[in-house]
Amino acid sequence: MAASPFHHHRSHPEAQVAALDVEAASAAAAARTAPPSEKAAAQARAAAIEEKARDARAAVPCWHRAYGCIVCGAALGDDEFIADFLHTKQLEICGDIANSSPGTIVSVVEALAASSAHAASTAIYYALQCRID
Repeated sequence: MAASPFHHHRSHPEAQVAALDVEAASAAAAARTAPPSEKAAAQARAAAIEEKARDARAAVPCWHRAYGCIVCGAALGDDEFIADFLHTKQLEICGDIANSSPGTIVSVVEALAASSAHAASTAIYYALQCRID
């Protein structure tokens, strides 16, 4: 059986990018928990790995990329595109614990709490984040 002309003997680019993303996340976590004497070196290492992952992602050929579009606030397209869109929205709405960045829910509740504790309580109660519980 002849090999496909599209078959490459190297590993798939998406697998390489995924491995670099995991390594970058691990290095970022290590940098956040590094002792003060090692923090600068750990942050530099994490930044270098993140840049390497970003470069690898940019080098992925177009036939291995995930594509899609946003229509009326909903992602349509490849599964990877949709997953990335949903993850980005999750961080936007709920916040990113790893980077200590509050999301929209927290920001709105804090703004409401200053003027009305009842309005803040209502916002928390009706937030979609709480409906999973």
